Amino acid sequence: MKRILTVCVMLALAGGVVGMAAPIHAQDGGDPLVRNGDFEQGLEFWTIEQPCTDCRLALTGDDASSRVFPVWERTNSGANGSAIGLRQTIDADVSGVAHLILSMDLRVDSHSLPNSGWWSDQNNGSGEYPVKIALAFTDAQGQPFEWSFGFLATHDGTTALRNYLLVPAFTWVPLETDILSPFQWMSPRGQPLPRPARLVSLWIGGSGWDFAGAMNNVQITALPAAGGGGSEDTSGGTGGTDSDQSGGGTGGDQSGGGTETQTGGLIVEEYSLVAALEDSPTHFEFRDRVTAEILAVRSPWREPDPSAQVAGVNAVIGNWGYQLMPLPEQSASYPMYALLYHDSILIPDVTNVWPLAVNQAGTDFRLLLDGLTLPSTVQVLPDTVANVNIASFAYLPPVYVGNDLIEVTADWEANKFHVLRNGAIIHTITPQEFFVEPPVKALWSWQGHWVLEVEGDLLIDGVSALSPLGYDAIFAWQLIAGEPFFFFEQDGRIGMSYAGQVQPYQYDEVVHYQCCEPSMFNVSGNGTMVWFYALRDGMWYYVEAGVYD
Repeated sequence: MKRILTVCVMLALAGGVVGMAAPIHAQDGGDPLVRNGDFEQGLEFWTIEQPCTDCRLALTGDDASSRVFPVWERTNSGANGSAIGLRQTIDADVSGVAHLILSMDLRVDSHSLPNSGWWSDQNNGSGEYPVKIALAFTDAQGQPFEWSFGFLATHDGTTALRNYLLVPAFTWVPLETDILSPFQWMSPRGQPLPRPARLVSLWIGGSGWDFAGAMNNVQITALPAAGGGGSEDTSGGTGGTDSDQSGGGTGGDQSGGGTETQTGGLIVEEYSLVAALEDSPTHFEFRDRVTAEILAVRSPWREPDPSAQVAGVNAVIGNWGYQLMPLPEQSASYPMYALLYHDSILIPDVTNVWPLAVNQAGTDFRLLLDGLTLPSTVQVLPDTVANVNIASFAYLPPVYVGNDLIEVTADWEANKFHVLRNGAIIHTITPQEFFVEPPVKALWSWQGHWVLEVEGDLLIDGVSALSPLGYDAIFAWQLIAGEPFFFFEQDGRIGMSYAGQVQPYQYDEVVHYQCCEPSMFNVSGNGTMVWFYALRDGMWYYVEAGVYD
């Protein structure tokens, strides 16, 4: 349903809306493919496509700024579908491109069709949206296909398509996303698309019954892979760090050496990267500042062998005849598995294994999986494999507290998130502002409690930890070697806490809760370590903190 939201939570990546980084331009190393995307030259390079006689499209400046942009509208449709839009021929070779960064400003004014459209469901359409963008491609064999995405102010949840995002009506929303990221490069029903060879054309406009919308600052930027080849890591963070084992201090040089301290069993290794006046972690190329030598030292803990990654999961699900088997040819960015049941393949291409939930008695479990050929996330239970209810999926895996199943579900229409214990609502979160990413960030089970990170806050059994601890904000809470680790903000500075001890490090900024391209620099971690990008006194650092055997 909300694929951009999924990307932002799970990938890191993918789509973004309000408050995101500025679009990437040619001077950043990319190749802009759209001409006159800001419409300063009127409709030059654009052609109006208007199959409906009751549609109107004009260049106007109907907001407070002096901008000129296309606005489209359809009225008195009689509940019959049609479309109007602008097309630009691009005809660009994208066979060697690793990233296609789409950026634009959009505004949904109204739509009478309450969803993606029954016609698209029944006729394999791409959705009827008041604001929509569609890119026409050909593959290496010259076969045409399309990537498309739409925007709605409301959705009643009755259609099958997933290629849309809900946005507030009558509000300009900036968007930036890498459409070639694995979680964006999908058909309207969530199937992976073929590798593109040429980008043929771009279409923007509206479709449906009665509708109105606008768009401006449309750009597509082609970027090669970092280092001239390969694909990006979509795991949500980059790399690991090494230490020169000199001990103490909080500095470091830019030659790849780092500094280390240890407090409460947590080893913190910090590497200076670059002055903030020179560069910041907002774009793909910043990853190259963390060298291969730095990444190599902690890679066994940061990126364990695929078999080791699922050993604990297999030890549990094997009791019911299941097994996750690593595929022999692994992707450069993430391992893949086949899910077996009594040696028969159930899912041949698992791409993401969510954290396992198992009850205290060892008699029940829940395991979420994503796969290339799966239409959506599935849930493995002792006696079945079932689709997750996308309509209420909050993109958090369930946990067990003792023998009680704790889940977080979303009521997207009411703008609420519910915490459920064994199916009954025990707590509700109601965001006060429009959000792009869900404000519920992570769900944990810890010492007989459920712990939910809500943007900037930590709820333990529903009670905020901010006031008792005296912090202004808490984020990136997780367990390392079974002990709590988290960042806290206090008096404008950011610190770290592990196992009840404040670490001797402070920062001006730690990258977190970012979407789209900057999301690859968000805090990432596993049960052994955490890695992140931090700013202190005008210098950017790459930092790892962990408990290592």
